[in-house]
Amino acid sequence: MARFPFQVLLFPGASPGRSSRPCSGGSTPPSPRLFSACARRLRGAFFLAALLFAAFPARAQRASDDPPYAWNTSWNLTVEGAPTTTRIFLGVAEERRLLAVGGGYARLLRRSGGGWFGRLCNLYWTIEARPLNIEWDPAKIGVRAVDGHAVLGLFPQPFRVNFVDRSVIPFGPADTPVQFFYEWQPTYAASLSPIGVRLHFRPRRRLQPVVSASGGMFVSARNVPIDGARSFNFTFHFGTGVEYFLSQRRSLRLEFRIQHTSNAGTGMFNPGLDAPLIHISYAFRR
Repeated sequence: MARFPFQVLLFPGASPGRSSRPCSGGSTPPSPRLFSACARRLRGAFFLAALLFAAFPARAQRASDDPPYAWNTSWNLTVEGAPTTTRIFLGVAEERRLLAVGGGYARLLRRSGGGWFGRLCNLYWTIEARPLNIEWDPAKIGVRAVDGHAVLGLFPQPFRVNFVDRSVIPFGPADTPVQFFYEWQPTYAASLSPIGVRLHFRPRRRLQPVVSASGGMFVSARNVPIDGARSFNFTFHFGTGVEYFLSQRRSLRLEFRIQHTSNAGTGMFNPGLDAPLIHISYAFRR
């Protein structure tokens, strides 16, 4: 008769030709040695079961104690700004100043899990809305002397330009060195980026590197960045940064972004602008 593992563990003296119940009554009384062997094996089996019972709940408790930093959905409040714009890859308009205040929504698309991609990061779909945008554009006002800054002439109406010209030129019969001078005029706008993605690396850690990208639209009260462009523009950005989870329901994110804005050639002029943005976000889970 075949011997199952538990028989080997509990009843080592049993053999295929003998009864499989050596500790029970029968025609032949079991020997004291066999009783002693059964008792030792039973104690070992109970000890092993106790270890397994203690180990598995402890492991499950440690796993459940890990804070859930992969949120299914979250909302955030954001503020971002750029002290200047410059020619990074597509934009021509320079020395603009940008400020935006708004919020956003994120939904988990791909949770960390199986596969190399799942173990590496979480993937989110994002929407960002900024009801308040302010863009300050340089407008040429007039001409003034380099020495003493005396105003020598004003234009009939200030006009916005693509870049600030700080070159010194001679002016008048005495060839007085002069420069153009400017003021920064604000334009108010609203923007929406409904198509966005964000990757969170090391998703089980409190501090997570992030990479983001989005595309959307920018609607302003007048043509930007110069007259003759358009008040309706397209935007896209890509950026990277870190998100720190203050708790299981709150986090702060800091990103450096490059944002491009242009009318895609639909206006009379399309200088476009590239802005290096500092993006700060406070996120919370509902």
